[in-house]
Amino acid sequence: MFKEMKPIKKIIILSTLLIFISFGIIGGCGSNPPPAAVFFTDIPSQQLSAYYDLRDRSSYIQVTNVAPKPVAIHVQIFQNDKNCDELDFNDNLTPNDTVIYNLDDIKRNDGSEVPVNLNDDSNGYVVITIDSDSQLTIDQFSREGIIGNFRIIDSAGYEYRANLAAQGFIPHEDTFQIPMIANFNTASGANLADVIGYTYVQNARSESSTFSLADTVTNFDEGVDFDIFVYDMEEDPLSCDRLNFSCGSVMNYGINEDYKASRGDDLLCPGGSLADPKGGFISFENGKFGTFDEFSGDDDDEFEVPTFVGLIGINNGNGTGSIDYWFIAGDEFIAEDPNEL
Repeated sequence: MFKEMKPIKKIIILSTLLIFISFGIIGGCGSNPPPAAVFFTDIPSQQLSAYYDLRDRSSYIQVTNVAPKPVAIHVQIFQNDKNCDELDFNDNLTPNDTVIYNLDDIKRNDGSEVPVNLNDDSNGYVVITIDSDSQLTIDQFSREGIIGNFRIIDSAGYEYRANLAAQGFIPHEDTFQIPMIANFNTASGANLADVIGYTYVQNARSESSTFSLADTVTNFDEGVDFDIFVYDMEEDPLSCDRLNFSCGSVMNYGINEDYKASRGDDLLCPGGSLADPKGGFISFENGKFGTFDEFSGDDDDEFEVPTFVGLIGINNGNGTGSIDYWFIAGDEFIAEDPNEL
């Protein structure tokens, strides 16, 4: 059932900057970044994550240790095509060491084979976490940790490339619950989309300025729900149903009939077309996690951290494409009850 349309005025300011400086094929975040956000893509972190896709695509994940000490890492792969079943392995990086994982043929940093076999039609997400035994200085003043990027090469010749989503080390108490914006356009003949979202949960501990994560995360089966609104460049709206992003169900959507899914048939706005399909933006509103236990131990300093990552890729199916983040957030930035917004 379609929803009653909401006024455009409250979100147009957020989207104007990136929408009107777009060039080439572009898909990305059009809202201001959250103040003192706890998630980044360009600083070292204790934990990284990435989307991958092997459906007539190749996926590569690069990880670099920028710490002055060796680190052990735990790599977890969650397979959307297999009800989000997990495969995992461990690896080691010396200082300033870089490893590239080809998800069609995964090898450890020392060249040894990893007993992990993904289907040719597999897609999902990967989380890389530094083992707590690595004894790094993980706090807001540190630049120790890992950093990286991912690369998805489509059989049609275009690529998606971006830095890995990285969790920062600064616990954050404030809320950030305004709509998130992703923009898109038809430059270079773009008419296909990958609107991606995945969610995982981990145990964490906060002591003074230190924020430490457990070595292992779990998929968050319920995912995240959003109200979806799509606007063209003339601000003409297209209302869509409330949708869920979750691994094991649907974590990759097309936008509408003008920008169909690169893979699969799921659309944010099935049956809907924009009055002016040359471009526009998507507003993701009233984000809500499912049920989770906020505190995971006897001590209030131990808690669960549900983490959602959203990306948007736009391509023309014939050699040109781009991808960017529209949301990287923890539970501080998504309302548990949309009525509280």
